[in-house]
Amino acid sequence: MKIKSCLLLSFAILFANFSIAQSVDASVLSAYKRIINLIQHDSVNTLATLVSYPLRRENPLPDIKSAKEFKDYYTTLIDPTFKETLSHYNDSDVFQHEGSYGLVGGPFRGELWIDDAGKIIAINYSSAAEQKLKTDIKEKTKAAMYEDVRDWDENIVVGKTPKLFFRVDKTKNGLRYVSWASTKTFSDQPDIVIENGTSEAQGTMGGWMYTFKNANWTYIVEDVETGESADELGWFLMLYKDGKQVQSTKCTVVK
Repeated sequence: MKIKSCLLLSFAILFANFSIAQSVDASVLSAYKRIINLIQHDSVNTLATLVSYPLRRENPLPDIKSAKEFKDYYTTLIDPTFKETLSHYNDSDVFQHEGSYGLVGGPFRGELWIDDAGKIIAINYSSAAEQKLKTDIKEKTKAAMYEDVRDWDENIVVGKTPKLFFRVDKTKNGLRYVSWASTKTFSDQPDIVIENGTSEAQGTMGGWMYTFKNANWTYIVEDVETGESADELGWFLMLYKDGKQVQSTKCTVVK
């Protein structure tokens, strides 16, 4: 049986206008109502037990890895605007896809997802406070980086292998791949910088491929969201020379 990681979820927004009308198990709808009620009443301790960790946050924000971190981060994560949106919940807004259930109908655009056990697997909402924190972290990160590669707008991933670490960033000139030997830091001059990368969605199940070409070398950074086992999921760095693969390494994601 194929499995998937938790961050395929927002793709279902694409189907919001076509696929909302469907049968969703009553237990899922009951779980949604319970979670929304807990959020409206700021019942943080109970909510913390209903999250499937880690709860992913936008780069470069750190993921929420435990109930304690969720409780500490709660007032940054949840604000009155989010509560107001949730107050318009209707059972017909719940979208089902292979064991995941998201709010994508009516006023919703994938802000909240749960699994068939009734646990929160994604919150695709970012409060003003969280966006400010994100900006602060970005500026601090940029200030610590080598000057020539500080000019990024959004980070897609920071990955690490036994031999190197790398970034894929969106810049004003497009996608850029930058890598350093594992013995270096972000403040050092990079070993490789490749501009003008391309991106490609990997089907409706989620996942993206980022491709960077440098002479007869091709660097591919892939986010794999579906596979036969957990070992096949995650981020991978693949190197090709003259069209032939010479390396494929699973990466550790760093934030």
